[in-house]
Amino acid sequence: MKRFIAVLCAAVMTVATCVTPFAAISGKEPAAIQSDSVVVDTASEFTDQAVADAIAEKAAAGITVVCVEVKPEDFQEGTLERAIAEVFASKDGTTAKAFDAGKVTDDTVTSTDNNKFSKSKLVVASKFMCLRFSDGTSLPAGKIRVTMKLPETLKGKNLLIMQVDPEKQTVYFVEVKVENGNVIANLPCTGPFLFLEVKA
Repeated sequence: MKRFIAVLCAAVMTVATCVTPFAAISGKEPAAIQSDSVVVDTASEFTDQAVADAIAEKAAAGITVVCVEVKPEDFQEGTLERAIAEVFASKDGTTAKAFDAGKVTDDTVTSTDNNKFSKSKLVVASKFMCLRFSDGTSLPAGKIRVTMKLPETLKGKNLLIMQVDPEKQTVYFVEVKVENGNVIANLPCTGPFLFLEVKA
């Protein structure tokens, strides 16, 4: 675990050196979603049926969906920091694109709604989080529509979600809707995610 954390810190420091906006990860504790504020729209056509069925089965036993901070041992070593490094890679092409490069160019990222965002305007605004059942087990793979309560530090900001699918080696950028202090998002997978602030 210590080696994972060391590698992650080194990767973040390297990227922050090359890309100024990424330097938002600093001494201040990054915002995180309140664990028990997650509401999954199982009736939405967007949410995969397998995910909805698993949630319904767990709910019958009093088990809910929660949002938790990603632990190093949850994913193959190096997966998340490699995704970050490749998304925010410098233009010299030295970073191999192991992840789906169709959504990322030297200057922009493309959202799941097919809108482009300048990487120079993106600032990391949270730690990596993921959805889990409250009994500690994982959700099945699939799409999911969720509502989560925003922490105070993210309220009033223009936000974008960056989500990683470690199995498919794909990075997604998801536009969100904010209502009454809650963020609503159609997540294309149940992999780990973080919030990016889109600067004006």
